[in-house]
Amino acid sequence: MEILTETTAYAGSIPVNYDLYLSSLLFEPYAADMLDRLKRLQPASLLELACGTGILTRLLTAAFPDTPIIASDIHPDTIQIARQKTREQINLRWEVMDAAKLPLEDEQFGVVVCQFGVMFFKDKPEAFREALRVLKPGGTLIFSVWDDINFNTACKLANNTVAKFFPENTPGFFELPYSYHDDYIIKRSLYAAGFREVDIAVVPLSGFSPSPADAAKGLLEGTPANTAILERNGQALPAMEAALAEELRMHFGQHNLHVPMQAKLVTAVKAGY
Repeated sequence: MEILTETTAYAGSIPVNYDLYLSSLLFEPYAADMLDRLKRLQPASLLELACGTGILTRLLTAAFPDTPIIASDIHPDTIQIARQKTREQINLRWEVMDAAKLPLEDEQFGVVVCQFGVMFFKDKPEAFREALRVLKPGGTLIFSVWDDINFNTACKLANNTVAKFFPENTPGFFELPYSYHDDYIIKRSLYAAGFREVDIAVVPLSGFSPSPADAAKGLLEGTPANTAILERNGQALPAMEAALAEELRMHFGQHNLHVPMQAKLVTAVKAGY
């Protein structure tokens, strides 16, 4: 199963703030990069895991209007936002499903894609086995994960700010997304699941936010860290956002922030007949 705890649950207002404030800061640059890679594969059918609010999905449906696409996520609230923001197309189907227990037939897809979701899968080996099962022979699993948090300054600053306000019982969300980037561990799990031709590329890009305040709001109200903060001391949230905004201003400026970040892009191929 995927992890469903205070540190990872995307519910309530979190998906709205996630999509509004974090899309350009964290996810849109990598969605564009992922799309370029998928165009080279020209999938005849496609499954997206952990689609979130549909940031990548919207690019997929525009680029592959004739390709059957299933966009899935374990969180119903994020699927609802994705539906609202994505033009309905006959080739697109939305599903709420667990990546480690896919209710899908064997050998159905040419490509399985996941942008920044694998880190949250509780049972990664089973999720990889499920991806292998639903892929056609010769099909490709392609996914992105964040590199070490030291390469991702905005989120490191957010993590440090949260720790300053809660030195004890510190919310751990900002550690989890940056915890799955060891090449050896990733390759070992994929090979054990049955994949071949595993490749991992380091991808440094730059995100954008119009202001430090927008970035701070997204990081503290558009992630499950918000749930943990509100449970501990919700009255501290405005001061936390102000402190984080000041840190972001000092690092990246007052307006039109360009924020360096780094991820890893993983591809793994299922053996053909």
